[in-house]
Amino acid sequence: MPRTIPTTDAIAAESFDEARSLTLSERLADAVRRVAFQRSFAHRECGHLGAARMSSTESVTCPACEPDGSRWVHLRMCMTCGIVGCCDSSRQRHARTHFEATSHPIIRSIEPGEEWAWCFVDRAYLSLRGWEPLGRVKQPRDAFTEPVRRLTERRLSEPGALDVTVRQAAAVGAGLPAPLAAYVEKVRRYAYRVMDEDAEALVRGGLSEEQVLELTEAAAFGAALTRLDAALAVLGRS
Repeated sequence: MPRTIPTTDAIAAESFDEARSLTLSERLADAVRRVAFQRSFAHRECGHLGAARMSSTESVTCPACEPDGSRWVHLRMCMTCGIVGCCDSSRQRHARTHFEATSHPIIRSIEPGEEWAWCFVDRAYLSLRGWEPLGRVKQPRDAFTEPVRRLTERRLSEPGALDVTVRQAAAVGAGLPAPLAAYVEKVRRYAYRVMDEDAEALVRGGLSEEQVLELTEAAAFGAALTRLDAALAVLGRS
């Protein structure tokens, strides 16, 4: 029997309190996809998710591609009727073609490990993480989750000299203009190579020293969270 997905208020808002059950890497992955799909960090409202269905599938092919031997990149499923089609990166773009023919608004990824949906009508990225299938029990949170949540909120959500969206983009390393992107990438991957001249160049470009400091902190903090989550995952498997 299809499962009704809770309304968008419970999913699209995705505040820090609501996201406590997510790992750090999952939260960052959602942020990166949101920027890539929407070109924005904004949590857009979707008026269609409440009527969507979470159908199951074992499909590993795009049925519409098979007759002529077309290749697909990723698979998506319509959350209205359950039909499977290929993504926008595929040549035929059958998931989008299905939407254009039927006006069924939402597709979800059926790639392994991915839990997100996209509303064509509202142009909204929707995280489906945290909604367990019936019969599964959520695992208890570890002792580090709440302190990390508070620190994340302080660094990436509270007002500062640098706009919140810029700090969040620096934390995930995506969605920044070229001069800032190059500096953030250097901080995230090669912090030992960052020189005074790098910061001075940003100041000459129009940022204040306080804004450069907050940009640096956000980039370093995001990189640290990613590495911490990877380390905890390894320890969890050992």
